[in-house]
Amino acid sequence: MAKKPEKKMQGTDIMIREGAGPITADASVLRDRIAQKAFELFQKRGEAHGHDVEDWLEAERLITVEFRTSGKRP
Repeated sequence: MAKKPEKKMQGTDIMIREGAGPITADASVLRDRIAQKAFELFQKRGEAHGHDVEDWLEAERLITVEFRTSGKRP
C-alpha cells in the first residue's frame, strides 16, 4: 500500500494526536467547530452556567472523534 504524502504544516495548522495518528487542521476552523459544539452542550444542559471548561473539553473530544471517523478535515 502506498504511503500518503505528508502535508506540510502551515503556521495556522495544529496537530491533534489521539488514537491511530495525528490530524492536521486549520486552527481557526477547528477552534470554531469546538466552540460551536461547546455552545450546543451548554444549551443541552439547559444553559446552566459554571460548566464552561467541562463543555469545552467534551467538545474537543467529540470534534476529534468526528474528524477521525469521518476522514474529513475542518
